[in-house]
Amino acid sequence: MIPANQWVEQDSNPNTSSQHSTSSNSTVEKNCIVASSSSKTLSHLGETGERDIEMEASAHLLTKQEKSLCLQLDLKPMQYLTQKTLLLQEYLSGNRKSGIIPQSEPESKILHYLVANGWIAAN
Repeated sequence: MIPANQWVEQDSNPNTSSQHSTSSNSTVEKNCIVASSSSKTLSHLGETGERDIEMEASAHLLTKQEKSLCLQLDLKPMQYLTQKTLLLQEYLSGNRKSGIIPQSEPESKILHYLVANGWIAAN
């Protein structure tokens, strides 16, 4: 039997599943769905037990540095993207001159990343 994590890697995109209706293919699809949903509850742990951010939703939208920041801050990619969007919106809506005051450690580190990489000008 093939380990569940191999099923997830082979079919990580639910939109690419086969449309065949033979009984062996439907068994494979059911196994894939079970493996896929169980990996989500395990927070996408790799074979070594470490978190595999590449398997998480929206990870493909992040740079390597941003993925590393997500792991460091224990944020999911979507949480990071939401925080990044809010910080950029606040910056662009007129708080450029007064500066943005981070409300938490993750927000502070994301803000530092945005400044260091030229997304936001340092005050």
